Amino acid sequence: MISMTIPPDDERVIIEVNGQPFGILVKLRMRYRFFASDRVAFKLDRLIFRSPFEAENAVARLMQARGWPEGGRTPEG
Repeated sequence: MISMTIPPDDERVIIEVNGQPFGILVKLRMRYRFFASDRVAFKLDRLIFRSPFEAENAVARLMQARGWPEGGRTPEG
């Protein structure tokens, strides 16, 4: 399951996959830069996204490409 923690200040977003740290998004002006914290996530390292949800979709596509069902999402999520 992919989850995001978005604090009220919206300056950084933590992304986890199955409860494990995957990466962090850091706000730069009106965009977000992804920094990987998992070796699988290095394919996305330093990419820039328009929103946390765009980054979440990129993580889901990466997980699907690696053979994780539903892109790492549970049926409820």
